[in-house]
Amino acid sequence: MDIKITSKELFRYTEGRWLVGDDLNQELRYVKFDVHELCRRAAEDVGDGTKVIRVDKIPSLNSRVFLLTMDDEKEIIAKVKCPITGPVMMTTISEATTLAFLDGMTSIRVPEVYCLECDEEKLGAEYILMEKMKGGPLDAKMGLYEQPGSNEDD
Repeated sequence: MDIKITSKELFRYTEGRWLVGDDLNQELRYVKFDVHELCRRAAEDVGDGTKVIRVDKIPSLNSRVFLLTMDDEKEIIAKVKCPITGPVMMTTISEATTLAFLDGMTSIRVPEVYCLECDEEKLGAEYILMEKMKGGPLDAKMGLYEQPGSNEDD
C-alpha cells in the first residue's frame, strides 16, 4: 500500500489557523490513528479482494475525512472522529443512526454505511466508512460560505 501523505497532514487540522488559541484548537482537533488498518478495514468491508490505492484528505473542521480510492475505482468516504466532536461512540453512532433513519423514513438518498467502529483500541479512534455519493457539498450548492461582495457578476 503506497500512501503519500505525511503524518503531520494526516492527523492534524490543516485547513486554517486560529487568531486566538491556535495551539489549543490544533491540539483539540489532533487525532492519531492507524491509517494502514483503516485502509485494510475499508478493503475488507467493501470490496471483493480490492485494496486501497489512494488516500486523499478532504477538508473538515472537527473530523479527519478521507476519500479512499480502491483498485477497482470504487470510492469510499472514511471519517475519523476527533475528540472535540463529542463523547466517544455518541457522534459516530448518531451519524450512522441518522443516515439509517433518513434512508428508511424519507425518500432522501443517503450514503450506505459500510462499517462503523466505536472501539478506539482497534484503530486509535472511532470511525465510519461510507459510500461516496455523486455531487458536491451542500454548503457549496447553497452558497452558505459566500463572502459579501464576492459576487463575480458585480
